[in-house]
This record gives sequence, structure tokens and C-alpha cells, in this order.
Amino acid sequence: MIFLFFFAATNTFGALRQAVLTAKKQQDFFHTERKNQRWKSLIICLTDGEATVGEIRHDYIVKEIAELNTSPRVPVYSISFGKGDNMAFLKNLSTANSGFARLIREETASRAQLEKIFDDIITEPLTNIKFKYTQKQVYIYDILSGNGFLGCMGIFQR
Repeated sequence: MIFLFFFAATNTFGALRQAVLTAKKQQDFFHTERKNQRWKSLIICLTDGEATVGEIRHDYIVKEIAELNTSPRVPVYSISFGKGDNMAFLKNLSTANSGFARLIREETASRAQLEKIFDDIITEPLTNIKFKYTQKQVYIYDILSGNGFLGCMGIFQR
């Protein structure tokens, strides 16, 4: 008689550590060797959120990956399949690494959900952008409503 055992194990920390090191190495290569500053690395983590071997403490994984993943930070996007029991961990991990986490819900079409997530990744808004205009370049008009300040509108001049 032959018994077969299947053991599924996830080394989340080990996989993320290797992914960050590889992504940074690729990014450095393209920036220095190829002189392509537009090259950007990113990490997409497909997971159930369960770290079962290696380092399994969620707070430690978030802290260590964020410390390893510095200047320039490689965004880590987490896509969770299943019940979403560990979404808090994945949200913390992704937020600490300039990304976001999403859950693929079992009760709806996973293909449509994945397409939406990948659309969100490629169209993620730019952040930390600063504009500096002198008074001669732009006139700013506040847009007010009955509830207060809504925003501003600029009229640009050449």
C-alpha cells in the first residue's frame, strides 16, 4: 500500500524578500546600464495570505520587507484568493510598500475581478507631485460652494 501526502507550504517572507531583491536588481540594471529612467519594477503577490513556513509573524514580515524595500521603493500589490482571512496583513504589507491589496471573491467571476485589479495597477494615480508656478504664470481662482472650499482652477498664461 502506498500513501501519498500533499503538503502545501507558503514561505511568504522568503518569496517577498527574493522578489524585492530581484526587482531592485533589475531596476538598477535598467537605470545604470541601459540609462532608462522610465523603467519601473513592481511586485504582484498572488496569495491566500497564509504564511505557513519560514517567518510567519505578520508584523515582522511587514517591517522587514518595508526596511529592505527602500529608495526607490518597489510597489508590492497583494491579490488574495479565498476567504480573505488575512486581508489586514496583506493591506499592511502593501501599504507599507507603496501598493494596495485586493481580495478575489469566490462568489463572483474571478477573471473580471483580476482584470479590474490589473487595470487599477497600471492606472494607479501619481503621488508626491509638486508644481511650482510664479504669479506671472498662473492665476488661481478658488471654487466655493455653500459647503465651503471645493478646489481651485488655474488659468495658465504663456
